[in-house]
Amino acid sequence: MSLPVVPGRPSVPIVERPTTPSREVLVASISLLVLGLGTVLVLIAWFVRAPNPWTWRGIFAMMTAVGAIGSSYAVWRLPSRATLLVGLVVVLTTLLRVDFSGEVRASQVVLMLLTILFSAPLIYAFGRVD
Repeated sequence: MSLPVVPGRPSVPIVERPTTPSREVLVASISLLVLGLGTVLVLIAWFVRAPNPWTWRGIFAMMTAVGAIGSSYAVWRLPSRATLLVGLVVVLTTLLRVDFSGEVRASQVVLMLLTILFSAPLIYAFGRVD
């Protein structure tokens, strides 16, 4: 396959515009974006309410929010299995904030259910993307 040549001009490859992402990729990107923005809202509430919010869980939640928003953009603009895998790793790292040593609290159950909810579109899109 040869590149088109414009008469009278040097041969310059024409870059095609990226196609719009598939519906599965779009839903996966929105899932990551909602996770990131939801984490930002929870962090704002945490910083307003807690007397000492600078714990490892707060800092870890900040990194999760930045990672989720960044990987949402990557999944949307560069849909591939690699970017979906990065997004899935970001979602699954939210489970590191759960403390399994004591009794189970409602917040832990909610965090685990939200992790499953946000990872489902990524797993579905992973099977659909080339």
